[in-house]
Amino acid sequence: MSPPNQPPVENVKLFEDIPLPPEFVFSPDDPAPKTNHEGKRFARYGHTRDSVYSANECAEFYRVAMPPRGWTLVQDWRLDEDDGWHSRWLKGNDVLVIRYSQRSASKDRRSFIQSHIKIEVNTGSN
Repeated sequence: MSPPNQPPVENVKLFEDIPLPPEFVFSPDDPAPKTNHEGKRFARYGHTRDSVYSANECAEFYRVAMPPRGWTLVQDWRLDEDDGWHSRWLKGNDVLVIRYSQRSASKDRRSFIQSHIKIEVNTGSN
């Protein structure tokens, strides 16, 4: 899988500029805050779908899921150990990670691509 085709950061469509499914709506006030292994609060938003879309189409779908205004890109797309891609963003002491992964699967003798998109925010406070 090749890295998502990411435009220059200044040309990225922001959350408020594009329609996104509810799971992509960024909310720092998660009604059920969770804690990561370091004890920091984080909110997680994910979307999983089974599709017959190509890897490029899935990457394009993922590319538009960019963070809201005020976040600074600190790590461009990088390949994970599980062959997924992630980028890292910073706002104050808060870190936002966007991950994209997909795998081929078969169901009822049909092949499909399962793509998973996850947005995770680790806040600087507990």
